[in-house]
Amino acid sequence: AFAHIKKLSTITLPEKLEQIGFGVFMNCTGLSEVHVLATEPPYCGSMVFYNVDFDQCKLFVPHGKLDVYRISTPWSSFKHIEESTAMPYVTFTTSQKIGSEVVSRIVGENIMFDGIKFLETKEVMGEKFDYYQVMKKDVRIEGRITEMSVDNFNVEALDVSHCPMLKVLSCKNGKLETLDLSNNKELDTLNCSYCGLKELDITQCGKLVFVDCDENELTKIDISKNLLLNFLSVNKNKIGSIDVSAQKYLETLSLNGTEIEKLNVTNNLYLQNLFANENKLSELNLTNNNNIQELQLAKNNFASFSLNSSTLKKLYINDNKLKTMKLDLPELELLCAYNNEIAELDLSNLKNVNTLSLHHNLLTDINVKTLGKLEYIWIDNNKLKTLDLSQNQMILTVVCYSNELSANACKLLMEGLPQRNESDIAEIIIVDTKGIEGNVCTKSAVAIAKEKQWNVIDYVGGTEGYPGLPYDGINDPTGMQYINADNSIKTFNIINGKILFSGNCGRVRFYNAQGTEINSFDNPTSIDLSSIPHGVYIVTFNGTSTKFVH
Repeated sequence: AFAHIKKLSTITLPEKLEQIGFGVFMNCTGLSEVHVLATEPPYCGSMVFYNVDFDQCKLFVPHGKLDVYRISTPWSSFKHIEESTAMPYVTFTTSQKIGSEVVSRIVGENIMFDGIKFLETKEVMGEKFDYYQVMKKDVRIEGRITEMSVDNFNVEALDVSHCPMLKVLSCKNGKLETLDLSNNKELDTLNCSYCGLKELDITQCGKLVFVDCDENELTKIDISKNLLLNFLSVNKNKIGSIDVSAQKYLETLSLNGTEIEKLNVTNNLYLQNLFANENKLSELNLTNNNNIQELQLAKNNFASFSLNSSTLKKLYINDNKLKTMKLDLPELELLCAYNNEIAELDLSNLKNVNTLSLHHNLLTDINVKTLGKLEYIWIDNNKLKTLDLSQNQMILTVVCYSNELSANACKLLMEGLPQRNESDIAEIIIVDTKGIEGNVCTKSAVAIAKEKQWNVIDYVGGTEGYPGLPYDGINDPTGMQYINADNSIKTFNIINGKILFSGNCGRVRFYNAQGTEINSFDNPTSIDLSSIPHGVYIVTFNGTSTKFVH
């Protein structure tokens, strides 16, 4: 195919070439360079290089293969034989089974594989994936590799020190104690999460923009030389402290479970996302962070918290020790502040909130009238005596069991709910009959909600999955308009596990929270409660009904 082409000056013979046929390059008198990539000299038929000037034409052979070409015919005829410059390379050991197929991404120039074999590229949902077959445990990849992902090889050892042009490296899910990046000065993206690394030195990688080293065994990380960092995630490493004062371009910082006690982000003016859950923080200054959009501070040591931001959209500050919280967040869409000790909370400056989670606090009152976009509210396990949702016309989910809503308060709550369509699947979880329930929701109150296409739910302690079971309400008492939830009608006392009556009480009926009659008594002086389970009960007599918690 090439014979007699006198203008041919340079040829490159591929790595896997094993033989060259008769006279392939005969009379190619213009040849000045022949590059052979095969590590074993290919067998040549007769007259392959007939009339080629062996004195002028140079032969370039793979690094370390000079001697073997010098003793092989016809390669030994070349007077100038040189080894090619050593190719950049990466080596790793894989724990994948030999013969298994692995999805990987390896990008670069003049790439040659030893230990893995490229199979094909598949397109799945518009995204392309490269498939390789494992040929042996120890893998060597030569070439000018700029991007490499070996996540699925389960690497047990990885050496990238001989590939200085590498820009993107992902080796997550490996088993590595160390990773030498001292020669990878072009690296801009690094993901070495879930590798078991005990140390990580990135001080020589000044071009890094993205670093994810989650869930290793790091006890410190020095990023003082990584001034271009835009994304940094160090989750679940016990580093104790971190200095991000030099990272002025940082937009996302994730420090969940790192045991930090203090954090200074006043220099990070472009910070948009801060995740610092499960730490020991008790204070945080965000006055300079005018671009913050999501803030996660759950499971820390905050006793009070105050924040004024015109950009924040999501705030997670649940599971702290919060007693007071002052928020002015006009763009906030989601607030999670459950499992705290908050007794009062002003929501008037959260007019854009869509989702509100305040369950397990000490709230006795909550005003959500200004929250016109509210769709979801979890406010169970508080001490609410009233809940007014009449101004929340977008509301779809209400979880308010285990409060202190009287029968009248429950009725008013149901009357304030907006009309819904069946397709909306609107739900109100009003009681938990397997917990200590203080709400009293009658059948007439339930009927009001159902008329508006609301599903009324009993949480039943979570034993039936979420949200629970349909709830019909307790029987409406006769002889009065509502059941008193705060015992303001003082007709009996509970002392030492007994109900004590004063005066003539006539026929006394004893109901559980579902409205089922448990027992009845004729003019008793006391009722022993020691044999009944803890829960909510109702006593009716003399035309009155009174709820109490046992």
